[in-house]
Amino acid sequence: MNIAEAAKSVLQDSAEAMTPAEIHSEIVRRDLFTFGAKNPVSVVSSTLRKKSDADPKAKTIIFHMSEKGKYKLA
Repeated sequence: MNIAEAAKSVLQDSAEAMTPAEIHSEIVRRDLFTFGAKNPVSVVSSTLRKKSDADPKAKTIIFHMSEKGKYKLA
């Protein structure tokens, strides 16, 4: 499972939009992905942004930025 898939799994179970930090915490808690980065929240944030409607260059839109800094499934 990659980061986008792990974030999608977390957001499928959430009734509300979540911040990248909240999503990261839940990914770690559920052991969905092992991060090797020094700043894993930044990696989650970047992945969410690149696969969301917040990025005009996104080819695949999985996430929607519902509020500044919070994401939900598209």
